[in-house]
Amino acid sequence: MKPFTYVPFVFSFILLVFNVSAVEDQTSWDEKKIISRELDKAFKELLSGNAEKAANILKQTLESSHRISSTEKIEVLGRITEFSYIAKSYDDAVKYGTELFYFLNQFEDKKELQRDLIKRICSSKDWQATKEKYTVLCAENMELID
Repeated sequence: MKPFTYVPFVFSFILLVFNVSAVEDQTSWDEKKIISRELDKAFKELLSGNAEKAANILKQTLESSHRISSTEKIEVLGRITEFSYIAKSYDDAVKYGTELFYFLNQFEDKKELQRDLIKRICSSKDWQATKEKYTVLCAENMELID
């Protein structure tokens, strides 16, 4: 048997693997474009003075995104928290801020971001309007605040 008999099969298999991974990357890329577009829409709403609508756009994006990366989820949760806070919807801000805080637990390199977030949540007078919702979060994480 000649040594190059299997080359076309191996080459075909390699092409197949690259094509499958390219399709997965394309799907991921499409999802990134959608999320980016939704972030742009939300920022336009925020700039036009409608922070509540901006937060709602991102909430829908978060709920409808099936393949969202960790980085994008962190950004979307952070923006929902921020826009809800601006809209004085403190319950939503605490809810999504808390979700973001606990989501960040799984990343060692995000501890500084987590520390900054908990400091903002636990030190702001406005957050204290929803005291019962964040007291446990702050009490459990006092070591991050100090």
